[in-house]
Amino acid sequence: MKTLMNITTVLILLLATTGLQAADINKKIMGTWKYTANEAPDGYRNGEILFFEKDGVTRAKIVTDYDTIVSEKIKTEKDKVTFNFYAEYELCTAKLTYTNNVLKGDVDTVEGKIALTLKRKVKK
Repeated sequence: MKTLMNITTVLILLLATTGLQAADINKKIMGTWKYTANEAPDGYRNGEILFFEKDGVTRAKIVTDYDTIVSEKIKTEKDKVTFNFYAEYELCTAKLTYTNNVLKGDVDTVEGKIALTLKRKVKK
């Protein structure tokens, strides 16, 4: 019985810690970021991504030369950020890792993977 209680306590602590880590990464990514995707098509190579919270849900607003795209399904876990969005009617998935105030990873597209780097926009 004591072993079962110890296991239950450890599981509860692990779940609580995971929730805190997700909340922590959410706080770290909020705001406006400049992105670079050198291998992307013209008009999509540079732009901004604004991470914000609305109705308790983390979202991303992607601003390119051609379009403004909103992603409503942001998944955060530890130092990872994943979200889907549509570019020219095609589903894309961004998979990023947060390190030293930089988000870096790639975007899965129908054309293949495209490297993506985000740096926090400095306020003037």
